[in-house]
Amino acid sequence: MRDTSSKVQQVYFKTLREMPAWKKFRLIDGLNSSIREISLAGLRTRHPEFSEPEILKAAAALWLGRELSDKAYKNI
Repeated sequence: MRDTSSKVQQVYFKTLREMPAWKKFRLIDGLNSSIREISLAGLRTRHPEFSEPEILKAAAALWLGRELSDKAYKNI
């Protein structure tokens, strides 16, 4: 079940199709920034004892995998 009518969905997809590429990239960049901030806020809430570098290392582990984050943040 959807909360969006098919007419509204059609208008939305038409708008996306007609949107210039630069505007789509800007939209995606904004969404990615929001996701990063929400993810970091969740880590801060779950781990209030972590320092900011530890939060970034934990985020890297989620986004890139433990092995790569350990290499990138080996001093933390």
